[in-house]
Parts: sequence; structure tokens; C-alpha cells
Amino acid sequence: MDEVDKMKNTVEGILDEVLADNEFDDDRAQVWTKAAQQKVAESVTKDGFKVVVMCETLSPGAGCVKQQFSLQTADDRCFQVTRTNSKGVTMCAFIVANAY
Repeated sequence: MDEVDKMKNTVEGILDEVLADNEFDDDRAQVWTKAAQQKVAESVTKDGFKVVVMCETLSPGAGCVKQQFSLQTADDRCFQVTRTNSKGVTMCAFIVANAY
């Protein structure tokens, strides 16, 4: 398993934990999104990389971009993780780590 796969697995666990089995609630979704962003940023931060994490929480039936593309050097990392709980609430995390 390479480094990006390990990061993806970690992010999947965080999103699953934050979403839990919650029904969608517009006010709580903002809290969940902020919590996920902070936890993901802490988990993927690495020396020598500037990390940007964007998260969004979507109500059941709402669409989410399925693929994010980025022009990157060989040392940069860019990936997306999407998770949906049993109530149909979806959370997407977009992670970009640029080497410096």
C-alpha cells in the first residue's frame, strides 16, 4: 500500500466517524464539515508539504464531483475521498499536498 492509499484509508475512517449514522441536518452539517476538515488536515499534515483540505457535506440525493484533477509535480499529492452513511448523507474531502 503506497502513501496516498494509507492517507485515503485514514481519511475514510475520519469521514465515517464524523458522519456516523446521522440524518441530514443543515445546521449540524456545518459542524460536521468543520470537524472533518480539521481532523483530516491534522492527519495528513507532513513536513515539507503545504496541505489544503476542503470538505463538504451533502444531503441525500445531492451530487458531488466524482473526480478532482490537479496539475502537480511528481512529489505532490492530490486525492479525493467520498463516503456516504446509511441515511444517504455524503461527505467529500479534497486533499492537496504540495511539496516545497
